[in-house]
Amino acid sequence: MVATTTTSVAVTTTTLAVAEKCVAPAGGVPGLRFDGLYVTREAQGEHTIWQFLRFYPDGQVVLAAVQHDAPEAPVANVAKWLVADAKVGSTGCYTADGTHLTFETVERAGERVQVDYTGTIETDRLRLTWYSHKTQASSPEPDDYSFAPAP
Repeated sequence: MVATTTTSVAVTTTTLAVAEKCVAPAGGVPGLRFDGLYVTREAQGEHTIWQFLRFYPDGQVVLAAVQHDAPEAPVANVAKWLVADAKVGSTGCYTADGTHLTFETVERAGERVQVDYTGTIETDRLRLTWYSHKTQASSPEPDDYSFAPAP
């Protein structure tokens, strides 16, 4: 008879997030502005959630949602910290074909939830639909994001 011993070993794996290198759309993106933020608002009960998008010529997009109950979006404040290398919010890369815009964002921290966006570029606004991979929910109709110049 042979005696055997079983040993359990715990293994911890660490995944490092590596920033995706965006590729600037060839020929630029007519109508897409890089000198400010695109803003939409959503009422959630007694509160207002403002969602901000900032695009960069290199193909990067950053997004943040902010609870701010005043009637005007806090554009000047958000524009200071919603930058390409911010530690908060979500980031991704966009592509465009004419006035059709597509991108996905992934949270920089936390659950790293992915949300896909698609829509159109219009004069000083975007009309976007979204799909959340976490909740499998999508927008019933396009959301309007108005352009606000950064101070």
